[in-house]
Amino acid sequence: SRTFANDLYVTAAGVHMKLFYAPSETNDELAIFVPDSRNQTGVTPKKDDWGGPGLMFSAEVLQGPAFPNIYSLRGTTYRDPTEWVRSIDAMRAYNSWCIVPSHGPPLCGPKNVQTLMRNYRDAVQFTYDQTIRWMNKGYRMDQLAIIVEQLYLKRGEEERIMKDLDTIEPILNVDHKVVDPRDYLRPFYGSVPQAVREIYMGSVGWFQADPTQLRPTPPDELARRYVGLMGGGARINDVARQAIGDGDPEYAAELTTQVITAYLGDSDPAKLAQFNDAKTIKARALTELGARAENPNWRNFYITAARELQNYPLPTAITGGLVSPGVIGNLPAGAWVNSLTFRLRAEDTAPLPGQKSMGFWFPSVKGDDNQGFGPLGYILVVRGGIAEFVAKRPDGALLTRDDVAHATYAISIEQKALAEILNREAEGPKAFTEALLKAYREHKILALNGTIEDFASVFFKWFDPKPVVLPPLTVGLPTPVIAPH
Repeated sequence: SRTFANDLYVTAAGVHMKLFYAPSETNDELAIFVPDSRNQTGVTPKKDDWGGPGLMFSAEVLQGPAFPNIYSLRGTTYRDPTEWVRSIDAMRAYNSWCIVPSHGPPLCGPKNVQTLMRNYRDAVQFTYDQTIRWMNKGYRMDQLAIIVEQLYLKRGEEERIMKDLDTIEPILNVDHKVVDPRDYLRPFYGSVPQAVREIYMGSVGWFQADPTQLRPTPPDELARRYVGLMGGGARINDVARQAIGDGDPEYAAELTTQVITAYLGDSDPAKLAQFNDAKTIKARALTELGARAENPNWRNFYITAARELQNYPLPTAITGGLVSPGVIGNLPAGAWVNSLTFRLRAEDTAPLPGQKSMGFWFPSVKGDDNQGFGPLGYILVVRGGIAEFVAKRPDGALLTRDDVAHATYAISIEQKALAEILNREAEGPKAFTEALLKAYREHKILALNGTIEDFASVFFKWFDPKPVVLPPLTVGLPTPVIAPH
């Protein structure tokens, strides 16, 4: 509940500490320094002396024995390497006798700490600077990933980047094994190729100056044409099998991807057989790549993709993570209403004449005052292919119950009832409707304009249901054809 710009001095449970801003893996990272001079009995600290010696909690600025995860394969916002380097440099300014990262074992000894931080920040800067350097020469993103990784792994360059890591004496791990000092800059979490792609995208975006990228042929149509040029799916599958035999599973996986993309959803028996054959070959290739992978995140994606291709049963519902109903139900109600804008069926609402609106009123009731915010109201104004989220009146005041009631369709719903409905929403539209009507019968939902049945009917006409199954990421989906209005 306390905010600050750069640093904050606090005392908790008798421990005096300094919190300071250290953007790195995320933009909200905070490192914590606990100086000895302010936490030892009988020692009078000098005024404004917080420099050390002391203990450093390094958050995720240092990610344990692994190359920093400058880009996460699960998808993240841009992680700026230049900010990351500055955050490490800020920690280097302190005289720390031990650092405790959020992940991985602590590292103790002032010399060890300084050596690690210097090498760690140099690896981040090297990756960033060399990406920009070769990008400015005109090389494209996938080329850069190879070039910079080669530079990083080249023996002479590795000695330059990791030259002092061998002198570090790591603490014993919980299994009493000693960490190899060079593990701190090996691709056990992040990797150079994925970092390079992130830096390229974060610096200049997706366009690589070839105008054929502006409106390319849809991937499934392009794959059909390529497969035809290459002699058909059977021919490609034969070449892919040979590539696996020659020790090149990456090429085999790339070849069979063309067959899978080209014949996805095709009912022709011969093409369907080649499609299934390609899936089997690609699964074998990805399994081999997973066995070779040094990075466990890469290994995860290789093996998970192979299992999907082999039709292994995967989780059928998404119940965890940041989009879980438990998390959404405990956010201010407006977060859920606003999220509906991403689910609008634009192809269905665009032809509607004029504009319609849906109002949501969240009253303050006994035992539920909307997390201290009191009664809150929101309106979604649907016009054409967008839903505008409205939380305030033109004069800046919060919406009133009467404002919400003027929407075309409007309901009053208790926050706790919303949380219950969201839990059922994760089971699918039918369960969502049942929960909505149940809450209505229990008077936890009131119709302010129109009927609850009208509201539910329009809701499901205008908005996609919440995704509750995992999409086919490896096999992919056919490109939909959306008819013009």
